[in-house]
Amino acid sequence: MTDVPFEARVTALEAAIRPTGDAAAGPASLPELEGLKGWLDDVRLNLWGKLQAAHQASPPGFEERFRVQRAIDLSLRLVADLRAGRANPQIGEYSLLAVTIADLGSAIQAARTRPPAA
Repeated sequence: MTDVPFEARVTALEAAIRPTGDAAAGPASLPELEGLKGWLDDVRLNLWGKLQAAHQASPPGFEERFRVQRAIDLSLRLVADLRAGRANPQIGEYSLLAVTIADLGSAIQAARTRPPAA
């Protein structure tokens, strides 16, 4: 969906999430929904970041803090879903996520012990 005009994306998003969508068009496919979600996430993050950065003395610092906070938020939601039994811990992505989170923890600790860059 990279070359689709903005208006067409908004129309497709509206059709995909409307409970009584256009029956003639049929339901959106999973790849279409994933593409719409990715695009919407990008637009939302870009817009929100620009709005917030306009009020920050250090836009790169803001972006870093925002990305970390987003990772925290997503992780907390996954923890809640797993604890409540709303998520299937057997899917392969959880194994990769566990390895990635362990690697992230190690990278954070290593970065904290390095002397600051000059």
